[in-house]
Amino acid sequence: MKILAVDTALAACSAAVYDREKQKVLAAVFEPMAAGQAEALGPMVRHVMEKSDTAFSSLDRIAATVGPGTFTDLRIGLAFARGLSLALERPVVGITTLKAIAANITSNPRALPIAVLIDARRGNVYSQVFSAKLDPLNEPLAHSIEEAAVRLPKDDCWVIGSGADLLAGRGEERILTRSLGSDLPHASVVAALASGEAIQAAPPAPLYLRPPGVKPPPPRSDSIEICAVSSDQAESLGHLHALSFDHPWDGESIRKLMVMPGTLALAALSRLGKPLGFLLVRAAADEAEILTLAVAPRFRRRRIASRLIAGAIDLLAVTGARRLHIEVARSNIPAMRLYETAGFAVNGTRRDYYAKRDGSYEDAVMMSRSLPIANDGV
Repeated sequence: MKILAVDTALAACSAAVYDREKQKVLAAVFEPMAAGQAEALGPMVRHVMEKSDTAFSSLDRIAATVGPGTFTDLRIGLAFARGLSLALERPVVGITTLKAIAANITSNPRALPIAVLIDARRGNVYSQVFSAKLDPLNEPLAHSIEEAAVRLPKDDCWVIGSGADLLAGRGEERILTRSLGSDLPHASVVAALASGEAIQAAPPAPLYLRPPGVKPPPPRSDSIEICAVSSDQAESLGHLHALSFDHPWDGESIRKLMVMPGTLALAALSRLGKPLGFLLVRAAADEAEILTLAVAPRFRRRRIASRLIAGAIDLLAVTGARRLHIEVARSNIPAMRLYETAGFAVNGTRRDYYAKRDGSYEDAVMMSRSLPIANDGV
């Protein structure tokens, strides 16, 4: 069994390929960074796949950290893993950052419990205690350092994580041994942990913990998330397609496309989970084609289409596609400008390709662009 794992949840970005039968990390990259995980992750994945001499089709599982962590960075890795899972039809396994950090303690001859504390700012931490075998001994919580100290084991234990140093000077009578292991998750550890986890029916969801009394800011009414979606959303996407085209595809037609091998669907979802736009793309060997792109009329001019294209480019490049194609009606000048801005160039036409409402036909302009992540030599 081969597992590709990614982590972007905290102040680092990493990717790794692990072989369970050999119990060996075949390739791994780890880089501390406070920002830029979205740009770094694709090239990292491409690098470890090439270095490990592993084809994406040879992967058995995808793994990612699910939190707790920073809101934006956490979702980068998890959305990437879920999108790749849909494209490759492989299951995703989620590992908490707390367990991944606990597993950084590789030498524990006394079999001491392991307390993980992640700095959550303003004197708060995310905490959880594990046995020497990494079985959870309590629930993950976000709370003050004082409350976290109460939850520590009564006897000696290891302490690890970016919040561990906050315990210093508290006059604890117990022996709290500060681990010298990394305070950050590492994809190589995440992959090894994921190899032993059972596959769940539902894809892993982000684990968000908040200190008591801390209220999240009210969500923006126009907050939009770009993510991969499954064929369960086909009917909603069909309704959206009908708002955008003279000859729309119905939900069943879209569902049949979505379940075809090599097809990937990305949607722009409102904070209530309603699709505001979507893109279907299909890859075969090293070529890919955008099948359709639609955005609800009232939500246009919010860069939704550009974000959908960028998301598709990132996922396709990592899976090995080297060129992306699109066909646009000649009269659709806004769409042509959109694709030109996204790096596409005109390379031909198809005569009388699109049927119009009045019964006439118009040419399709053929456009394409290379996928730089696939071609950058990483």
